[in-house]
Amino acid sequence: KFVNSGGPYGTDITFSINDSNIASVDESGLITAKVSSDAIVTGESRGLDSVIGDIVTFSEGVVYVHVIKLTGVRISVPSTKLLAETEVAVVAHGIHLHGDENPFTFGSAVPGISFHWSVTNMDTLSLVSVYDKVGVSLSEEKDFAARLHTRNTGVGTIHLTAKCPLDICSPDGATFSDQVQ
Repeated sequence: KFVNSGGPYGTDITFSINDSNIASVDESGLITAKVSSDAIVTGESRGLDSVIGDIVTFSEGVVYVHVIKLTGVRISVPSTKLLAETEVAVVAHGIHLHGDENPFTFGSAVPGISFHWSVTNMDTLSLVSVYDKVGVSLSEEKDFAARLHTRNTGVGTIHLTAKCPLDICSPDGATFSDQVQ
């Protein structure tokens, strides 16, 4: 997000990218990735300087963009051995050729990745949205985390299936899955 700090109110904000072969940026600052590589996005607040009578840059921000394609997903859970009546967060991490990605990296992708969480042995385990207690529900497209609740003693498995739209994952349109017991 570009925040204008300095200069008069109501100036024009423009965005540019140093290599349009890697990604593009529109007038609102939305970045569209094209190929895996690195790029630099610049946001500028420009306006008329009434003293000199010319268009000047009042403030400028730079963002370094690292474009990757996911090649898989991994469930991150703090422990695989839990006491009954315990609650922990489970989170989807993205895998790519050079390591893991925090879910906030790809969680805001447009179009988004659809996440489907499930468990075996529902007498032992249940999954709910991390926002369930406040009454907010997310579409599967943004639901990269859940709360795991252990009900009783026993063994169960958490399953995650992530369906990618075109151009976000490798191969295009891939479906990835992971499970933790």
